[in-house]
Amino acid sequence: TEVNEPPVLEATTLEIPEDAVEVTLVGQVTATDPEAEQVLTYTITDGNTHSLFLIEPETGAIRIAEGASLDHETQAQWNLTVNVADNAAPSLATQAVVTIDVTDVNVAPVFSGPLDPIESDSGDPIRLDLPNGFINDPEGQEIAMTVLLDGEPLPSWLVFDAETMAVQGLPRSIHISTMQLTFIATETAEGG
Repeated sequence: TEVNEPPVLEATTLEIPEDAVEVTLVGQVTATDPEAEQVLTYTITDGNTHSLFLIEPETGAIRIAEGASLDHETQAQWNLTVNVADNAAPSLATQAVVTIDVTDVNVAPVFSGPLDPIESDSGDPIRLDLPNGFINDPEGQEIAMTVLLDGEPLPSWLVFDAETMAVQGLPRSIHISTMQLTFIATETAEGG
């Protein structure tokens, strides 16, 4: 009489970038069974906090679940316990840990939104104070700001003070018109 033996599944490590979108294939685990005629079924039994991952029961393909997103800064590694069972009666199963490393992707700085226009009479100084939190880097990297006036470097009468986050100047009457300031944020150092 042939005795049913459990499937064999090896622990493995997979890697996925944090900006991968939902239903993206992370990787596939493949078990073997000494009885070649056995049909195997895969499930995730532990470690799938917030149900971020799903496994295709017939193939062992692991994907990012619909509506889920990954963030390296929040959690850089997931350890999923994957169970694989054969279709014998009674069924036998085995488990292995599948480690998923979430790799960091540089995320650009984010501006909080448009600024309200400022008005000034001819010959009066102008000043624009950027609000706290106007620019944020999701990864905590240091940011250098560049300010342009109508797409060009600031003229000598208008300055940007990076310490106070203010643009100020005293335009001459010939400078008075509608002006558009453009703020450019550049990451200057590696961060968290």
